Amino acid sequence: MASASTALKETKQHLRKTIGQRVRALTPEQVQFQSKEVCERVLKMPQYQRASNIGVYLSMPNGEILTNDIVNHALENGKKVFVPFIHGAKGASRIDMLALTSKVDYESLDQDAWGIPSLKQESIARRENALGGWGIEESRSQRPLLDIIVLPGVAFDVRKARLGHGKGYYDRYLQEYRACLPERYPQMPYLVGIALQEQLLGAEESIPTDSTDWYLDEIVVHRN
Repeated sequence: MASASTALKETKQHLRKTIGQRVRALTPEQVQFQSKEVCERVLKMPQYQRASNIGVYLSMPNGEILTNDIVNHALENGKKVFVPFIHGAKGASRIDMLALTSKVDYESLDQDAWGIPSLKQESIARRENALGGWGIEESRSQRPLLDIIVLPGVAFDVRKARLGHGKGYYDRYLQEYRACLPERYPQMPYLVGIALQEQLLGAEESIPTDSTDWYLDEIVVHRN
């Protein structure tokens, strides 16, 4: 008999496959159309408008909401933008959220194998870390900085649960972020998932979760 954890992993993997098939059926034009509407709604959110420091993923060319409009708007309006940087040995890799310095910096990023704009290794040490300090050093000289984090996902449900790609990067990052908060100010960033319509499960469906999974504060999904 499969253990509960094995059954959970298998259920999640089946869901990733099902949603992946839906998303792959979309044309680039459909993804761009949905992305424009979702990003416009994010930019109107009070939590975004009040934010000084935002964390946001840099998107693949297809298969998820494109975040270019959010990144550019934030940089143009004087917000500090932190983006994921994956590092570490295989099997023990993690993310840190590191700052972009300008639109020119953002536009100069090279794409990785998945077409995602990525920070250059030689620039890491001089980038501000959202957990404090610079680069990926371990010392933290201040409380974490982020006011809002815009997260990707493979699927989302009406309970505001999120299904990632299975690496656990964001769940572990949020746990680390919470551990860095001072006891007198344990305020987490506002967590926003953004989704294509095909990534949102029906009202009667739910994403299986365990104690390591984080729920979001809000999901912004394309509306017909």
